Amino acid sequence: MRKQLWIALSSASVLIASILCSVQVSAENASKIQEKFKDAQDEKNKLQSQIDVKDTELKEFEQKMKQIEGKIGEIQKDITPIEDKFNQETTVLNKMESQYADLVSNMYEEGFFSPLAMLLQSKGFDEFIANLDTVKLIADRKYDLVNKIKEGRNQVKKQRDELVARQNLQQQEVDKAKKLYLELVEAKKKDDSALAEANKIIEQYSEEMIDVNKALIASGKLNFSYTGPMKSPINASMTSPFGLRKHPIYGRYIMHQGVDYPSPTGTPIYAAADGVVVSSRASGGYGWLLTIYHGHKSGVPIYSRYAHSYPNQIKVRVGEHVMKGQQVTSVGANGQVTGAHLHFEVYAGENNAVNPTSYLQ
Repeated sequence: MRKQLWIALSSASVLIASILCSVQVSAENASKIQEKFKDAQDEKNKLQSQIDVKDTELKEFEQKMKQIEGKIGEIQKDITPIEDKFNQETTVLNKMESQYADLVSNMYEEGFFSPLAMLLQSKGFDEFIANLDTVKLIADRKYDLVNKIKEGRNQVKKQRDELVARQNLQQQEVDKAKKLYLELVEAKKKDDSALAEANKIIEQYSEEMIDVNKALIASGKLNFSYTGPMKSPINASMTSPFGLRKHPIYGRYIMHQGVDYPSPTGTPIYAAADGVVVSSRASGGYGWLLTIYHGHKSGVPIYSRYAHSYPNQIKVRVGEHVMKGQQVTSVGANGQVTGAHLHFEVYAGENNAVNPTSYLQ
């Protein structure tokens, strides 16, 4: 796609040169140039959208990894005391097993495990039976105690192993998320690189496009299709609506040809839709008036107008292509105003102000 754009825009530069060399601008050729230039802008918008999506996904991955690592930390808190208990019981068990082994060894050496030796050492048969029972009881009790400790330790080991298994599963989730995260980072790097290339293409031809658009504006031949709807030009609440109202300064009822958005000075103002800047000038009560042409709808040109900025707040030039949502100026208190605000108008035709809300999304 980008290679095709380079080829297309290179061809466009030849067309631009020939157009600028003549007084008359061919609407057909200018339309082709605009189309190629728009391809570059569309590619840029597509890449920017992809980057925005990836940025969101990266933040989600970071949050997910943070949550999982938090769970791993909680599990580790549970494992630590169980691990300590397991180690303590292992120490006790080892000690008891050692004592049991010593007991058995000593009893063997003393002949307690030899019925004949025990019989010879006993004063009678009854004593022999009693001694035999005593030895068996001592050995059994020690053996039972060892088994009980071993059983308790095994239960603790089972708890520990279950927690470790849970921890390992969580760690696998972290590793998987990290792998996807790194893949996403690499993909975003490629998009960033492609976006930089698209911006380079747009920058290379932007001056020529401005000149072409200026010539088309001057000749009245600037014409392309409207691609609404419009979006709100500012992140603020609308107050004074379109229609007849009592003017806050003049004190009489006159037509309010737009809508007002009170906001602090410097609040960003955005292009309501894709278009071309056709006018940027001082305009009496409007202070400074910026006008953008958005294309023809049903044979009628559609414009948006932004009033009350200061000249040094304007961020675009006449003839410049702008995209929906691109900052074009900022809120000011220039002209006949009672406070800082954006006065926003929409025109369907050269002299026909319409209610902006019917065009806004």
